[in-house]
Amino acid sequence: MLAEKVAKAAKKNGHKAKLTNMADISAKDLAKAETLFVLISTWGDGEPPEAAETFHNELMAGGVDLKEVEFSVLALGDSSYEQYCQTGIEMDQQLEKLGAKRIVDRVDCDVDFDDSFAAWESSLW
Repeated sequence: MLAEKVAKAAKKNGHKAKLTNMADISAKDLAKAETLFVLISTWGDGEPPEAAETFHNELMAGGVDLKEVEFSVLALGDSSYEQYCQTGIEMDQQLEKLGAKRIVDRVDCDVDFDDSFAAWESSLW
Protein backbone atom coordinates (compact mmCIF):
# COMPACT_ATOMS: atom_id res chain seq x y z
CA MET A 1 0.00 0.00 0.00
CA LEU A 2 1.43 3.36 -1.02
CA ALA A 3 0.22 5.24 2.05
CA GLU A 4 2.04 2.74 4.28
CA LYS A 5 5.25 3.38 2.34
CA VAL A 6 4.91 7.13 2.91
CA ALA A 7 4.21 6.66 6.63
CA LYS A 8 7.29 4.43 6.99
CA ALA A 9 9.43 6.94 5.09
CA ALA A 10 8.17 9.76 7.33
CA LYS A 11 9.17 7.85 10.44
CA LYS A 12 12.53 6.96 8.91
CA ASN A 13 13.09 10.68 8.24
CA GLY A 14 12.40 11.56 11.89
CA HIS A 15 8.75 12.63 11.62
CA LYS A 16 5.73 11.44 13.55
CA ALA A 17 3.31 9.80 11.15
CA LYS A 18 -0.26 8.69 11.51
CA LEU A 19 -1.86 6.69 8.72
CA THR A 20 -5.61 7.28 8.59
CA ASN A 21 -8.28 5.97 6.25
CA MET A 22 -10.60 8.74 5.04
CA ALA A 23 -13.55 6.65 6.24
CA ASP A 24 -12.26 7.16 9.79
CA ILE A 25 -11.69 10.91 9.81
CA SER A 26 -13.61 14.14 9.54
CA ALA A 27 -12.44 17.05 7.40
CA LYS A 28 -12.47 19.15 10.59
CA ASP A 29 -9.78 16.85 12.01
CA LEU A 30 -7.34 18.10 9.36
CA ALA A 31 -6.94 21.40 11.20
CA LYS A 32 -5.03 19.48 13.91
CA ALA A 33 -2.40 18.28 11.42
CA GLU A 34 0.87 20.07 10.77
CA THR A 35 1.62 18.20 7.55
CA LEU A 36 -0.84 16.25 5.45
CA PHE A 37 -0.08 13.83 2.63
CA VAL A 38 -3.22 12.79 0.78
CA LEU A 39 -3.13 9.68 -1.38
CA ILE A 40 -6.47 9.27 -3.13
CA SER A 41 -7.71 7.14 -5.97
CA THR A 42 -10.76 7.64 -8.14
CA TRP A 43 -13.56 5.25 -8.82
CA GLY A 44 -15.66 5.10 -11.95
CA ASP A 45 -15.34 8.34 -13.87
CA GLY A 46 -13.43 10.45 -11.35
CA GLU A 47 -15.54 9.93 -8.24
CA PRO A 48 -14.05 9.31 -4.78
CA PRO A 49 -13.87 5.72 -3.57
CA GLU A 50 -16.91 4.72 -1.53
CA ALA A 51 -14.93 4.77 1.73
CA ALA A 52 -13.89 8.38 1.07
CA GLU A 53 -17.22 9.82 -0.12
CA THR A 54 -18.33 11.29 3.21
CA PHE A 55 -14.90 12.82 3.88
CA HIS A 56 -14.70 14.21 0.33
CA ASN A 57 -18.17 15.78 0.56
CA GLU A 58 -17.38 17.32 3.95
CA LEU A 59 -14.06 18.73 2.70
CA MET A 60 -15.67 20.16 -0.43
CA ALA A 61 -18.37 21.86 1.69
CA GLY A 62 -15.61 24.00 3.25
CA GLY A 63 -15.82 25.66 6.62
CA VAL A 64 -12.47 24.30 7.80
CA ASP A 65 -9.51 26.62 8.52
CA LEU A 66 -6.33 24.90 7.33
CA LYS A 67 -3.95 27.87 7.46
CA GLU A 68 -1.61 25.98 9.80
CA VAL A 69 -1.42 22.87 7.59
CA GLU A 70 1.13 22.00 4.92
CA PHE A 71 0.10 19.44 2.33
CA SER A 72 0.71 17.48 -0.83
CA VAL A 73 -1.62 15.25 -2.85
CA LEU A 74 -0.93 12.11 -4.85
CA ALA A 75 -3.88 11.31 -7.11
CA LEU A 76 -4.33 7.85 -8.58
CA GLY A 77 -6.48 7.22 -11.62
CA ASP A 78 -6.81 5.73 -15.06
CA SER A 79 -6.16 8.09 -17.96
CA SER A 80 -8.57 6.16 -20.19
CA TYR A 81 -11.38 7.89 -18.24
CA GLU A 82 -12.42 11.46 -19.04
CA GLN A 83 -12.28 12.59 -15.38
CA TYR A 84 -8.74 11.29 -14.82
CA CYS A 85 -7.70 11.81 -11.16
CA GLN A 86 -10.66 14.17 -10.62
CA THR A 87 -11.07 13.48 -6.91
CA GLY A 88 -7.39 14.19 -6.26
CA ILE A 89 -7.57 17.39 -8.31
CA GLU A 90 -10.61 18.56 -6.34
CA MET A 91 -9.02 17.76 -2.98
CA ASP A 92 -5.77 19.51 -3.92
CA GLN A 93 -7.62 22.66 -4.99
CA GLN A 94 -9.90 22.63 -1.94
CA LEU A 95 -7.05 22.19 0.54
CA GLU A 96 -5.38 25.26 -0.94
CA LYS A 97 -8.68 27.18 -0.95
CA LEU A 98 -9.09 26.39 2.76
CA GLY A 99 -5.70 27.97 3.47
CA ALA A 100 -3.36 24.97 3.53
CA LYS A 101 0.11 25.55 2.09
CA ARG A 102 1.28 23.25 -0.70
CA ILE A 103 4.77 21.88 -0.05
CA VAL A 104 4.97 19.63 -3.12
CA ASP A 105 2.85 19.93 -6.25
CA ARG A 106 0.14 17.34 -6.82
CA VAL A 107 1.17 14.35 -8.88
CA ASP A 108 -1.42 12.53 -11.00
CA CYS A 109 -0.60 8.84 -11.40
CA ASP A 110 -1.91 6.55 -14.10
CA VAL A 111 -2.31 2.79 -13.71
CA ASP A 112 1.47 2.34 -14.14
CA PHE A 113 2.38 4.58 -11.20
CA ASP A 114 5.67 3.26 -9.82
CA ASP A 115 7.92 5.98 -11.24
CA SER A 116 5.48 8.84 -10.58
CA PHE A 117 4.92 7.70 -7.01
CA ALA A 118 8.67 7.32 -6.37
CA ALA A 119 9.38 10.82 -7.68
CA TRP A 120 6.58 12.35 -5.58
CA GLU A 121 7.60 10.49 -2.45
CA SER A 122 11.28 11.42 -2.73
CA SER A 123 10.34 15.10 -3.21
CA LEU A 124 8.52 15.10 0.15
CA TRP A 125 11.76 14.78 2.10
